[in-house]
Amino acid sequence: MGKLNKEQFALAMFLIQQKVSKGIDPPQVLLPEMVPPSERTTSVQDSSSSVGSGEFTGVKELDDISQEISQLQREKYSLEQDIREREEAIRQKTTEVQDLQNDLDRETSSLQELEAQKQDAQDRLDEMDQQKTKLKDMLSDVRQKCQEETQVISSLKMQIQSQESDLKSQEDDISRAKAELSRLQQEETQLEQSIQAGKVQLETILKSLKSTQEEINQVSHSFHGVDLLFSTCTDSKESRALLPKPFLKSRICGAKTQTMSGMCKTHFLK
Repeated sequence: MGKLNKEQFALAMFLIQQKVSKGIDPPQVLLPEMVPPSERTTSVQDSSSSVGSGEFTGVKELDDISQEISQLQREKYSLEQDIREREEAIRQKTTEVQDLQNDLDRETSSLQELEAQKQDAQDRLDEMDQQKTKLKDMLSDVRQKCQEETQVISSLKMQIQSQESDLKSQEDDISRAKAELSRLQQEETQLEQSIQAGKVQLETILKSLKSTQEEINQVSHSFHGVDLLFSTCTDSKESRALLPKPFLKSRICGAKTQTMSGMCKTHFLK
């Protein structure tokens, strides 16, 4: 109810076109040829087909009616052709509408997918915000640790500088000690050289003393007989008075020479 089929829609469009283009009002009762083919009776179809043959009967009125019917049939054919074209256009429009509906469905599906992607992106963005907050906290902790490490490094640098200063002072002390040691070693070398020269000189003196001692021994041996005579002759004051003075002096000098030789030997042997 309330809906037109294709034939009724075509008839309504025809009546509207007649009214708009020619000013003909729609009839109160549809003429038999205006009745849609699916709603016509057999008698109407037979009469219309017989009348629509376009044959002349010899009666003017009938001929006019026949011509009018023929005209109406031509118009009907034109209308049917127009209706078919319009139906084709409607089918095309329906196809386009269906395509548009499919496009709309696809766009709706794409929109839903985009909404889902948007929600997913929003979730990921929220997660990244949380990670960003965590990273900020971690960065703050790292900066604090860096400051602490910087302070520790500064303290260590100061300690290193102090130790370097102490080390430099110790190195200076070591350098002075090395210089003093070198000086002492030079003095030791000089002393060793002096000792060696003294040893050589001592050996020379000892050799000279030995030679002198041998000479003294020879002289002592040669004067041994004289000493015996001297001892016998000096037993009495009268005998010493009879001895010559040069002889006494030579005896005394020989004794002094022996005493000095022994003293020098003892000194150098020490």
